[in-house]
Amino acid sequence: MIENVKNNDRDLFLHYNKKKYRDLLKDSQFLEKQGKSLFDESPDKFFQLLKYSAVLDSQVTWEMRNEYLELFDQLIKKEITHDDFYDGLFENLRSKRIEVFDFLESKLVLLSPDEKALGFADIIEEVFDYFETRHEDEGPDSLIEPDYNLLEKEFYDLMEKFYFKIQEYVNKEL
Repeated sequence: MIENVKNNDRDLFLHYNKKKYRDLLKDSQFLEKQGKSLFDESPDKFFQLLKYSAVLDSQVTWEMRNEYLELFDQLIKKEITHDDFYDGLFENLRSKRIEVFDFLESKLVLLSPDEKALGFADIIEEVFDYFETRHEDEGPDSLIEPDYNLLEKEFYDLMEKFYFKIQEYVNKEL
C-alpha cells in the first residue's frame, strides 16, 4: 500500500501540469464566488485539485527545509526547550507553510515541484504525527504518573533520529 502511494506521488510529480492545476483552481474559485463547490459540481476535478494541492504543499515544505533543519539543530544542541521546539514547529513553521500555500493558490502562483519535496514532506509529517498522537495519549485522566526524565530522554533521542533522517534525506542524491 505504501509503495502504491509513493508510486502515485511519483506519477503525479512526473505528470505535473501547471496549466491543468491553474485551470482547476480557477474553476474552484469561480464556483466559490457563486456559493458552490467544486466537490459538488465535479468530484473528479475536486480530487485532481487535491492531488495538485498536495504537491504544492510538499514543495512549500521543501522550500522551508533550512528552517526545519535549524529548528531541529537548536533542539538537539539544547539551545531551545521542548516547548519552544513545539511552538516553533506548530505555531511558526506549520502556520507559515499554510499561509504561504494559501497565498500561492489564491494568486494562482504555482511552483514547479522538486522531486525531493514529496519525501521531505513525508518525513516532516511523521514529526507532526508524533506530536499529535503523543498529545492524544496524554489525557488528564491518566492514573500513572509518568517518569518525565525518561520521557524527555526518549523525546530527545527520537527528535535526534528525525533530525539525522532529515539531514540524510536532504543531502542524498535521487
